[in-house]
Amino acid sequence: MKKLAIGIIVVVVGVGAWLVSSSGKKSNDTAMIASPAIAPATTAQLVVLSAEVSVMSSGESDYRVVTDKEISISQGSSIKTGATGRAAIQYANGAVTSIDENSVLTVVTLQANGDQTKLRLDGGSIFSNVDKKNDTEYYKVQTGNTVASVRGTLFGIANEDDIVHLYTIEHDVQLAEINEQSGEEESATAINITEGTSAQFKFEPGVRRVALARAFKKQVLQDDELRAKFLNRHLSQLPDKIRNRPAPQKLLLRLQKLNTSPSILPKIRVSVSPTPRLSVTPTITKTPTATPTPQTSITATPSATPKPEPKLTSVVPGTIDLSVASQLDFFINGQHLTGSKQCMIGSVTIRCYVVDPQTIVATVMAGQVEAGVYDISIQASTGARLTLPQTLTVK
Repeated sequence: MKKLAIGIIVVVVGVGAWLVSSSGKKSNDTAMIASPAIAPATTAQLVVLSAEVSVMSSGESDYRVVTDKEISISQGSSIKTGATGRAAIQYANGAVTSIDENSVLTVVTLQANGDQTKLRLDGGSIFSNVDKKNDTEYYKVQTGNTVASVRGTLFGIANEDDIVHLYTIEHDVQLAEINEQSGEEESATAINITEGTSAQFKFEPGVRRVALARAFKKQVLQDDELRAKFLNRHLSQLPDKIRNRPAPQKLLLRLQKLNTSPSILPKIRVSVSPTPRLSVTPTITKTPTATPTPQTSITATPSATPKPEPKLTSVVPGTIDLSVASQLDFFINGQHLTGSKQCMIGSVTIRCYVVDPQTIVATVMAGQVEAGVYDISIQASTGARLTLPQTLTVK
């Protein structure tokens, strides 16, 4: 009986020790599991570049002025900049979103160290420097009922009076419409804005996309000085290893040439002005019949001036999928396209219209062509048939 009591005591003590040990282990495990709840991956740093920056966190109803040089923000935060305010969001994965003056930007999604990020630009402009993403990662910017998606690129986007301006510096940006009822992206409307291309979109309820896409050319940058400054500012502030990549360098060189070209114009005017004074009247009076000769040469010059020849350069996007939509638009880019007629995909005539001298918007209807790779051609204003061979893939 005494031995039995001792045995019971040993068992009880052993079980108690096991419970204490198990409880301590469970407590440690719980602590280990609880630590990620701090969730550093769901925060990013908001850096104030110039004063007049305000932030409103998730659950708050008013903006508060940011007085510190740098603060942490999370999913649901909204940033607003004033007339002199500029800021930058720095993500844990190295991506950076630069926010310009007079902008309102909301962080809709911020997860996985910034590898899953969605922003909403309600007004103003931003510039994004994003590393390449895999299939589970994304970086998206919503403006009105459009969304721009990237897998790693340099691009600027502005939202002014419901008109979206997009500038793709490197790689591609995909633009798609958002369904007003479901709030989901409509993949059938997606188009790629390729490297070195600017695009302008205006969306209206119940109206199809009105778009303008063209390559970065002298005319584009010269027509809008603000855009040139916008691009120049952000490109010059990129880290050297990024700024020295081929695509940013190419655009920077174009902007530099554009900025220096006006200084050449006065020199050209000065060199031309002495030329008329070289004609000596006393020697010409002896031969009055010679006076018609210079007039003939002057009138011949305007008639000999060649008219710019229309030219096709590219089709954007290069692939369309008619299995998911009844009709899709694409852009035919080129030079001197005003007055062009009769767009064709292969041997089939399709609907199109000229947006400006550099851009034609064409529409392909489901059933017009089968899947395959097609030539794209137009009849130019000169009557000539211009063709880009094997340039559009239809799925």
